[in-house]
Amino acid sequence: MSKAPETRSRIFVRRGNALVPGDVKAAEALAKMKEGTGYLVNIHRPRNLIHHRKLFALLNLVQENTDRWPTVETLLDDLKVATGLFETRINAVSGLPYVVAKSISFASMTQDEFEDWFDKAVDIVCRQVLDMDRGELMAEIEDILMGRRAA
Repeated sequence: MSKAPETRSRIFVRRGNALVPGDVKAAEALAKMKEGTGYLVNIHRPRNLIHHRKLFALLNLVQENTDRWPTVETLLDDLKVATGLFETRINAVSGLPYVVAKSISFASMTQDEFEDWFDKAVDIVCRQVLDMDRGELMAEIEDILMGRRAA
């Protein structure tokens, strides 16, 4: 039985036209690479925790200021479906189609994918839920994150 290839993510930083290790683990991984050998690299930005917090500030703001969603989780699922982040399945018993919202977890989405999805979600909230200017909404979210908004 052959051993599966090791797949560990490491952080590298762009410096000019080169990628350099961004931390000790990346430096160790680079040191183990053989000079002159080609390596397949999967490039994506790691998820930004602050961006994820913006999403939950948005969800809490919407849920608290409307009576359309009993929980933040139901609002999140509705936004996933409204933005097209879902799959359609067929119920094996009834034969009827239904939608299942996909995950936005750190493991299932890159930062670029999350940014694209977040922008769509904000647009939907501005146009269809709060009837609010995007700039105003984002300023309010920043206020929440910075603790400048009264509880």
